[in-house]
Amino acid sequence: MGRFFFLPPPKRGWTRRDGGALPLLLAVLFFGVLGGAAAVMLFCWSAAGEPDASTIAALLPATLLRSLWRALRFFLLLFLLGTSWLGVVFIPAASLLRGAVLGSGVAALYAAYSYRGLLDALIIYGAPALWSLPCFLIAAGDAFSASRALASMRFGVSAPADRAAALRRVLLILPLVALDAVYGFYFAPMLLRQL
Repeated sequence: MGRFFFLPPPKRGWTRRDGGALPLLLAVLFFGVLGGAAAVMLFCWSAAGEPDASTIAALLPATLLRSLWRALRFFLLLFLLGTSWLGVVFIPAASLLRGAVLGSGVAALYAAYSYRGLLDALIIYGAPALWSLPCFLIAAGDAFSASRALASMRFGVSAPADRAAALRRVLLILPLVALDAVYGFYFAPMLLRQL
C-alpha cells in the first residue's frame, strides 16, 4: 500500500508520470525572457523615434513558407532532442533559447521605438505567443519525458513512455502552429499597416 491511501502501490520497473518537467521548463523559459530582455537593454541605449516600414517589415517573414519555418523550428528541435537521451540537458537549453529570442525581440523594439515599439512587439510577438508558448511548453514536456525515458533505459533502468497521449497532443498542436504561420505571414503585416 502506498504512503497515502489514495495513491496506488508502486509497481516494479514503472515510474509515475513525470509532472515536474513543465514547471522546470516554464521557469527556464521565464529566465530566458528576462535574460534576453536584459541583454538587449544593456546594449541598446536610446529610442530612435518612429519606426519606418522597412525596419518592421524585416521582422516579418516574406513568404508563407518562411513563416511556417519560423513557427516550426523550435518544435522540430524539440522533436529531435526528444529522440535522444541527451535531450534531458538540451531541452531546457532550447526552452531558455526560446525565451531569450522572445525577450530580446520585445526589448529591442522597445529600446528602438519606445512605446510604439511595444505596440509593434505586441502584434509581432505577443499575439502569437498566446497560442505558441503553451504549445511549446506541452511539446517540450513531452520531449523531455521521452528523453528522460531514453536516458533511464540508457543507464539500465527501464521506464515506459506514454506515446499515445503524446501523439494526441502533437496532433492538437499542429493546427495551432499552422495558425501561427498564417498569422505571421498575413495578419501581422495587415495589423502593422493599420497603426
